[in-house]
Amino acid sequence: MVTPSDIQVLLLLATYFTLTRAQIGRLAFPDDRDGRATRRHLQKLLNQRLVQRTRMEVVNPAMGAPAPVYYLTGDGAGFLAQQLQDEKYLSCCTQAPNWQHLYHWCAVAEFHIELDRAVVQSADVRVSHWFGEWDVLDPAAREPERHFRLYTRLSDKLVCVPDAAFELERVSGRRAFYLELDRHTTMNAERVAAQKCGGYAGLLAERQRAEPGHLRHFPESNPARFTVLMVAPSTSRRDALRRAIATKSGSALWRFASQTDLNSETMLRGPIWHPCIGEPAAILKD
Repeated sequence: MVTPSDIQVLLLLATYFTLTRAQIGRLAFPDDRDGRATRRHLQKLLNQRLVQRTRMEVVNPAMGAPAPVYYLTGDGAGFLAQQLQDEKYLSCCTQAPNWQHLYHWCAVAEFHIELDRAVVQSADVRVSHWFGEWDVLDPAAREPERHFRLYTRLSDKLVCVPDAAFELERVSGRRAFYLELDRHTTMNAERVAAQKCGGYAGLLAERQRAEPGHLRHFPESNPARFTVLMVAPSTSRRDALRRAIATKSGSALWRFASQTDLNSETMLRGPIWHPCIGEPAAILKD
């Protein structure tokens, strides 16, 4: 029998895609100090094939060494759609994640968790939409630009593929944000800039020509602007990326924060987001 607690776990995986046992325990079973109850629920869901488990094959001090990672199965998504009478769960990502990128995706999930916490602390704002890199738009389509919601082909040689995107809604309107979570501490910042900047500059150019741009993802958002948030693992890496992207087209779109400064209290209203040139500010102003 699937209990309300089990459904809560399924909803967490539907929302955040990949989560470690520790993340699930922290969110669903905060009083489970030794993790036993969390493991029991997860094992039951595994036995019922509503969730699946994979494992980071590298040592990860932040999340375990190595940490098992859980994700929703197609049966799990179908079960949620049936139980909650909402077909949106059929579009949840249920593909098996590549183990080489598990740390990255769990880190994106952690950003999403902190964003949701930040919104709870701010009565005047809500997340109207969140899309992950693997969220499906058309399950039957073969081309990635038609199959995945965020994969955007701007030309034969230019695509924009964010790690995630979300829209914040206030009384004053809606604003779109794209997320880039930098884990390439050994990759030259200039190389990262070369890989990432063209796609967002292409989205901006589309809007300047009165074409879809970011409105293909967020049709009710502010049509004139969107922001790209880059989260780096350290302040030195943050500043290296700022310098590299400052010379690229569309650099005014970007804001940069160090993971060391980022939490639910600072994410929206803390002056931690640096432009390429200038002083840091909050992404929401009172």
